[in-house]
Amino acid sequence: MSGHEVSLYFEQASFGTGDYLDVISAGASFARFDTSFHPTHALTFSAPVKVIFQSDFASEASGFRTNLSSIPVAFIG
Repeated sequence: MSGHEVSLYFEQASFGTGDYLDVISAGASFARFDTSFHPTHALTFSAPVKVIFQSDFASEASGFRTNLSSIPVAFIG
């Protein structure tokens, strides 16, 4: 969202082998979360963001739950 700062906080994250969540900002991968790398804090972006969840369906996990907030940049600062 143009003119907004977006914050993405993971309340829960559990990935099976071969599963990942990719956060893409400004056309490039900003962060990839999987069984070896779990989010521990909120991610904040001022550019457009795309979140992709990929699963190979080979193993089961509980998945993830996120909290997404958007704040107009005019109210920040």
